[in-house]
This record gives sequence, C-alpha cells and structure tokens, in this order.
Amino acid sequence: MKVILVSFLFIGVAWGNLSCSCGWRNAGRIVGGKDAGKNEYPWIVAFQTVQSTWTFCGGAIVTPWHVVTAAHCFEDVEAKDLVVVVGAHDVNSKYEYASSRHRAEKIIIHPQYNSKTTVNDIAIVVTSTEIKYNKFVGPACMPSGVLGNEMVGQMLKAIGWGRYDPDRPYADRIKKLKEVDLEIISTQECKKHWSVNAAQICTYTPRKDTCKGDSGGPLTWLDPETNRFTLAAVVSYGPKECGNVAVPGVNTNVSAYLKWIDYHISQTKSQAKTCHK
Repeated sequence: MKVILVSFLFIGVAWGNLSCSCGWRNAGRIVGGKDAGKNEYPWIVAFQTVQSTWTFCGGAIVTPWHVVTAAHCFEDVEAKDLVVVVGAHDVNSKYEYASSRHRAEKIIIHPQYNSKTTVNDIAIVVTSTEIKYNKFVGPACMPSGVLGNEMVGQMLKAIGWGRYDPDRPYADRIKKLKEVDLEIISTQECKKHWSVNAAQICTYTPRKDTCKGDSGGPLTWLDPETNRFTLAAVVSYGPKECGNVAVPGVNTNVSAYLKWIDYHISQTKSQAKTCHK
C-alpha cells in the first residue's frame, strides 16, 4: 500500500434503506498516521496459507461464508492450504481479540478468467466454518446495480497489508492494515496505459496506489444515501512501481459480476444472503 491517507470520520448507524446491516465503519484508534484504525473496516480479510503467516492477498466479506477476491491470487493455492483471517489489524499479532481464522472449503474462480490478460479477475472463497458477525467483523454492502461512467471522479478506499515501498520487497512486510483513497478515472483515460473493459475500474491518484500483497483486497465507495461502504471493486493489477509512476491501477468491477456471485452463493450456502440497497 503506497502512501496512506487516514480519516477520522465515524460512520453512523443509520441503515434503514439497506436489506441488512453492512459496510459500517468503526472509530478505530489511529496509529502513527499511516495505519488504518484498529478494526475500522470490518469486512477486510487476509489470506494466508497453513504453511505461512505471510499475507499474500486480501478480500471482502460479503456473507458469513463467502469472501469476494481476485482470481489471480489462487493460481498456485488450493482450498485445502488456504487460511481466511478475519477481524485482524496486525496480522502477526497473537493477541487480537477480534481476530479469528477459518479454513477454506472451496475456491470458485470465474470460468472466463484469463491469467494472460487478467480479465474476469474475480473469485469467491467459501469458508468451511461460519464467520461470526459482531461489531468488528461484518460484510461490505454489495452494489445494487452496475457501477459505470457515473462513478468517474469518485473516491474509493483501498485497504490491505500490501507492500508499502516497491523498492524494498523483503524488508517492507506490512503487519498492520493500511488504507489509501484512490480516484476513479474513465475507461478511455485508462486505455492510454492498459487494455481494459467495462468490467474493470481504473484508479489513479498521484503518489498513491495499491501494491504487491494488496491483490484481491476491497475498494469500497461511501454511498451518501446509506452512509455505508459499498464494495465497488477488488484489486487486480497495476504498474510494478506502484505509486511511483503516473500509471493507473486496474481493479475488477464487482457490480459486473453480481449475478455470478449470487448464483454461487446460493449454490454453496443457500441460506446466505448479501446486503445491499
């Protein structure tokens, strides 16, 4: 996560026009001006393996059994080896009261995902045990329709445990959750740098970006109608220099895959429901 912006805003509890409670933000303690507040964003997930506590990707809780993330995170990882960490802030701490670890039951990768072009870079991880919701753990709101050109100029909040400095690949292992605000740019502008389509959202803010290790992590939009965070995208790819070059990042537009997500939720856990307007 390259260069961090921190907000002290507390999001209220009004959610009368939502199907269920989602996307709330806790008034977490700010540490050093670079970290997100502790348990500030209840939907964030860290993916690790049974062999290592190194966080290699992120994701967003959308039901008590489902996490939406990026397909490219699991090209070399099987469900039997995957650990889903929820409620975490410092992923290396053994003393976080809100944190819990779950094993994965299944990894569902979009059938049209292309590892060469990185299109349809979306996946769903199904947990083998229920993720218990509380103040510190809960789902992001899902979009109620397709997010398109009307979102250009809006800010998305990216959170993750990815690399802070792309020039320090080994020393720069992030322990505490970071956050950064990124602006949505038009597909036309993004095509100056990448081959993208309407199922992708490009973001660019000078000297700020996601980075290696943030892949699959959520980019959420604060909906002014609900005052809650909606899952707009998951981190897909970007320049290897991260925020050090004037090149946008590319993210998977979650709203383009709502039917696919809902179908696989119903097929794996019929009782599970996402939250939305």
